[in-house]
Amino acid sequence: MIARRSNLAIAFTFAVASLASSGCTSTRHASYLPRSMGTPAAARAVIADADDVEVLLDQVPQRPFAVVGDLQVRTLSNPTSIAAMQARAAREGLDGIYWIDCTSTCSGVCTAKGFVYLDVAPAWNAQPDREIASR
Repeated sequence: MIARRSNLAIAFTFAVASLASSGCTSTRHASYLPRSMGTPAAARAVIADADDVEVLLDQVPQRPFAVVGDLQVRTLSNPTSIAAMQARAAREGLDGIYWIDCTSTCSGVCTAKGFVYLDVAPAWNAQPDREIASR
């Protein structure tokens, strides 16, 4: 009985170690590497909600844009990886992600390019909507 428990513990430890070393982890943190320090996203206000970040799976943005960084993540599934990259893009002030590449249909290892639109005035340059009374 003790030998059987010991064998089960060894088998469980081996299975966990195998999953971790093969890349099947539950990490949800997406890494972001800006292409340069002076990117347009750096001057923008951070988007508060990840749902505001566009996820373009099979297309490029239809408005003028600039790629400002690259994202990479490894989780248990592709949808989870894409959601993690979308959340990280929101924290970085990006308008969206595209050119999403997952190594296989269920690997959870994905990369994407982060972009900002060029036809949008940055938040720091926005003028309030108010009339100024003249004398």
